[in-house]
Amino acid sequence: MDLASLTLVLRAALSHNPEERKAAEASLDQIQYAQQHLVRLLQIIVDGNCDIAVRQVASIHFKNFVSKAWSPIDPEETQTIPEADKSMVRENILGFVTQLPPLLRAQLGESIKTLILADYPEQWPSLLHWVTRNLESQDQIFGALYVLRILSRKYEVAYFCCFCCDFFTHTLQLSFTLPPLYLLGKKNSDNYPIFEGDKFLDVYEEVLEIVSYMTFYAPTISLEMWSLWPLMMEALNDWAIDFFENILVPLDNYISRGTEHFVSCKEPDYQQSLWKALSTVMTDQNMEDSDILPAPKLIEVFFQNCKGQVDHWVEPYLRLTIDRLRRAEKPYLKCLLVQVVRNLHLALLYLV
Repeated sequence: MDLASLTLVLRAALSHNPEERKAAEASLDQIQYAQQHLVRLLQIIVDGNCDIAVRQVASIHFKNFVSKAWSPIDPEETQTIPEADKSMVRENILGFVTQLPPLLRAQLGESIKTLILADYPEQWPSLLHWVTRNLESQDQIFGALYVLRILSRKYEVAYFCCFCCDFFTHTLQLSFTLPPLYLLGKKNSDNYPIFEGDKFLDVYEEVLEIVSYMTFYAPTISLEMWSLWPLMMEALNDWAIDFFENILVPLDNYISRGTEHFVSCKEPDYQQSLWKALSTVMTDQNMEDSDILPAPKLIEVFFQNCKGQVDHWVEPYLRLTIDRLRRAEKPYLKCLLVQVVRNLHLALLYLV
């Protein structure tokens, strides 16, 4: 079925007439394995001149069909998607996902996930090359981060995390150091993309989610991943207070899953950098209660996981917490701070 005819069938699938709608759906089922059908659906989905309702129906049909037929469960299934069509979809789908409206992007994103889980690496060896090429592209970084997140979830072992760090750490470093540049409206001398405000914030949230995932599922946290700690703390001290809740998750993972390295390493001194960040946040007179909620949670993580190894920090953190408690107004923050004071006071009595 040619592109124009397929568009008409998809439009008919939206009809309020039950018989017309049923006939259109039957027609779609009949041609779904036909050569070029999946490719034409993709063409309609990404066609900005096409009716958005038709594109939405196409995206749903595309997602459902890919989920069912891309990698059939039944080994004796006789109907399969032509390999030429699969290849063409793989070659083109990644470049389109970031250009779509949110509703269409969600449907196509699910299809991308299916393709990656089924085809990488055997049938899709070029996937990582596409990721590395587009991590520094303003137009495609969302797609690259999305793919990277799927890959990190597919490979929940130190292999992927270690391999990933080899090419991803540089981009993470860019993500943590870029905001001062784009806020000042300057161009990066290294020709890295300067992201527009909201667009950068979305990218940064994606980056933090990936770091959280990689520091949680890897058997051990690699030195490459540890190299991101100073960057996150610097960002938190400088401009990333709005992301404190997001940053809390990977910091928790670093302390709870890499306790020995966190405690013993002196270059950089992770304990000192934690103190600097938390003391800065908690003594800032202009900081709202809601902005610092992660701070007492992080103090608890620190002492619970490093018990008996960081006794010299008990008194400084106790004084810091009591001082902030005196100024706290919101009940939830007060409860968190009181909990910290109680636990640290008990620890101090034990030391005496």
